[in-house]
Amino acid sequence: MAAKAGQHEQWRACAQRKAHDTLSRIPDGWRLDDSVISKARSLVNIADTFIASLLDPAERAITALTGVEIVEKVSERNLTAEAVTHTFCKRVAFAHQLVYVP
Repeated sequence: MAAKAGQHEQWRACAQRKAHDTLSRIPDGWRLDDSVISKARSLVNIADTFIASLLDPAERAITALTGVEIVEKVSERNLTAEAVTHTFCKRVAFAHQLVYVP
């Protein structure tokens, strides 16, 4: 039984190190304030409107597009692949911070 408890603590410490490492790689400008994280934890659903509220209007517009619409807009040079990538990476960084529970 003691061996199992020790393994559990090793696993927990390893998971905490990995989570800290992952969070430390998020750019400073994409780090969420503790107040935003606290607010998110009080909500049932953060997947749509809450995360979208953290983005600026142009970023919200990009993340609201379908894959087909993104391809069309990039092909027509109305959007750049860099802007699309940047926006989705930012949204994922926000989501990661909101679902990580220390």
